[in-house]
Amino acid sequence: MRGGFIHNKILLAPIRADCRAANIRLREEVPAGQGRRAGHVDLVLGDGQFQIAVEAECSPKRVSQDVLKAGALGVVELWIVVPTPAIRRGAIAGLGSCCCCVPTLSVFVFSLLQARQRLAVCLPLFSVAKVPGKQVGEEIQPGPPVSAVDPPGLFVQQQGVGHAT
Repeated sequence: MRGGFIHNKILLAPIRADCRAANIRLREEVPAGQGRRAGHVDLVLGDGQFQIAVEAECSPKRVSQDVLKAGALGVVELWIVVPTPAIRRGAIAGLGSCCCCVPTLSVFVFSLLQARQRLAVCLPLFSVAKVPGKQVGEEIQPGPPVSAVDPPGLFVQQQGVGHAT
């Protein structure tokens, strides 16, 4: 996988391990289109109707490209996982104009802990997406209360961009 120690071992390895433990389909370095210039998405979680693109960024410079790559893949959500609050603020600022070009995509800028919490919340959706003909909400066992996993105000959806507070 491309990237340095923080990118690969600190930001992506725990998400990769959580997906494998939960038996979620995981693809690494997924091409976003044809040709070398299209780029690659670090991780794509799930299959079927519910897929999530995960990009680890140690700089806010490439977040607009991340949105375009995720839009080209047709995923439901894009998680941009960042190591520090300063990079998070820069990433959110960089998302201002580029999110309107992919209106069906929900974009979140997370710390590693927030990404792992979101993965725990999304686990039932991955199992439903694997079964053709099932609707979200059918045969899903109740999980922990949302307040136990998702403290109030942690994820705020605003103009297609999820802001972690």
